[in-house]
Amino acid sequence: TSKKTTAFIQSQRRLHVFHLPSYSPDWNPDEKVWNHLKHQELKGHKAKTKDELTFLTHTKLKKMSNDPELVRGIYFRCCIADLFH
Repeated sequence: TSKKTTAFIQSQRRLHVFHLPSYSPDWNPDEKVWNHLKHQELKGHKAKTKDELTFLTHTKLKKMSNDPELVRGIYFRCCIADLFH
């Protein structure tokens, strides 16, 4: 990490940096988002074109982002939540 980056991180009270192993899907909320999208939001949808899949994905991700309980749940189901206790 560069000195400027380190200084910036240290100046931000609410910013926390977690050093994770290079491959750690259980610690990665993004993996949980994609898993929920694939197995819940897009379940049963059969896009016929790439454009249709892109539209469905954007629509469902927007829907998910507007659901605070879902977003909070995704983060707290990850092991990252253990780091806050």
